[in-house]
Formats: sequence, structure tokens, C-alpha cells
Amino acid sequence: MRLSTTLFVLCFLCLSVGETHAQYKNADKIISHVRDHGNGWAFTIPGWLIRTGVKLASMDMDKDEKDMIRQLSKSIKKLRIVVTEDKPTDFGLDNAALIYTLNNEEYEPLIKIRDEAENINLWAKIDGDDLIKNIFVSIDSDEEMVLLKLKTDLSLDELTQMDFFQEYKKRELSPLAKNN
Repeated sequence: MRLSTTLFVLCFLCLSVGETHAQYKNADKIISHVRDHGNGWAFTIPGWLIRTGVKLASMDMDKDEKDMIRQLSKSIKKLRIVVTEDKPTDFGLDNAALIYTLNNEEYEPLIKIRDEAENINLWAKIDGDDLIKNIFVSIDSDEEMVLLKLKTDLSLDELTQMDFFQEYKKRELSPLAKNN
């Protein structure tokens, strides 16, 4: 009887630990966890709705801005966002679970901004063909937490060929050209 009780407790502990790590299997699970255990709201916007919104919003823009926004929005498949004022207590003060999960999913950290009260991080999941598959942004402050996942099919080659990127390169190079 004592052996069966001990085995039962050990099995329960193993399953509990496995379940704790399973809730952070991927970025979507983290967003769901924050949504379910925080005091906030979450939503998902499909790519077609984003493109429709971009068309409507760009009506008042000049042609260059309109083209830039439309070029970028073509590659968006889905946007998922959660905003909460109360970060779940089991989420960890240093967001270790978030960082661990994104590293396991092979996201590359691209931008880290640290301020006294805010931490902003941007990660991208880039496959072997230089295709940006996902962009994940976390904004963590004393007052709120925002997690955003953008599912895309944006080629790095396409990105560098887009008009706005070419314009940016011209602006970056123009002071150098003036100095020479």
C-alpha cells in the first residue's frame, strides 16, 4: 500500500511538472496563458482583414506611403495580441519562460530596449530560405504587458526590394555622399 501511494505521488509530481512546461510549448501558448490568467483582453485578426483595413486607412495617404503600407501588408497572414494590466503571477518577473520558449522555437532576438519602467523585445523566426515566418513583440512595464505575434511570409529579399527600404537606404547614404 505504501509503495503504491509513493508511486502515485511521484507520477502526480511528474505530470504536474510536465504540464507546467507544456503550457509554454510555443508563442501562441504563452499568449493564451497570459490571456487566461491575466486581467486583460486578447484578439486575433486574420490577414485579409488587416489588408482591408490598410486599404481603408491608406485612402488619405500620399502615393508613396500608400504603396509602402500595402507592400508590407501583403505578407501578413495573422496578428495575435494580448494586453493585460496584471501579469500572471506564475509568468516570472524576468519573463524567463517567454525567453526560454522563444529560444526553443528558434526565434532570433533582434531588438531589446530597456528603460527604467519598460522592457521592449522583438524576436523574429526566420527559416533557412531567409523567410520571416513570425515576428513576436513583448512590451512589459509596471502598468501593463503587451504580447504581439505577427504571422508572415515576408522574404528578406522582398523586404530589401520594397520601395520604403530603398528610400531608407538612399537617406542613409545621402549624408555620406555629401561628405565625400
